[in-house]
Amino acid sequence: MPIGIEEVVPSALRRQSNAYFSSSDAAFSDRYEASENFDRLRESQVGVKAGWRIYSSGPGMYIAQLILNVLGLREHFSDVLLDPVLPRELDGLTFEFEYEGRPVLYTYHVTAQGYSPHRVAVNGTDIEEIRYSENPYRTGGVLISKADFIGRLDRGHNRVEISV
Repeated sequence: MPIGIEEVVPSALRRQSNAYFSSSDAAFSDRYEASENFDRLRESQVGVKAGWRIYSSGPGMYIAQLILNVLGLREHFSDVLLDPVLPRELDGLTFEFEYEGRPVLYTYHVTAQGYSPHRVAVNGTDIEEIRYSENPYRTGGVLISKADFIGRLDRGHNRVEISV
């Protein structure tokens, strides 16, 4: 159960502590029993627990979508795929994230359409051979061999610049 909830909700029943929930259910068998005994609920004589909407992974799912599909940082088989989709208003956006235990500061330069990078530099050195992933709707993201990418992350503080 969330830390200290029993101090705020004395009738709270035990529940996993790492869950996010948006509703509470009283320990009634059905809606008729709840209707007849609602006063008991108000007086904390009936236990309550997290409702059926438990979002234990909701924030994680949101962050994953942001990193994978907006910032475009993901793996594709034995490659690293850089495939951001960003509006021009986010030109200059920076994002710190570890890759394979190495700290990386990603900087996005949004000057064209906002997707399909035309330049990628790791620690100041451009990736010369740019390969693009397949995408039926637009030019895809840049594919870099995972081994090559990791090999370029050779500093205590690495920088990756992505120009779209």
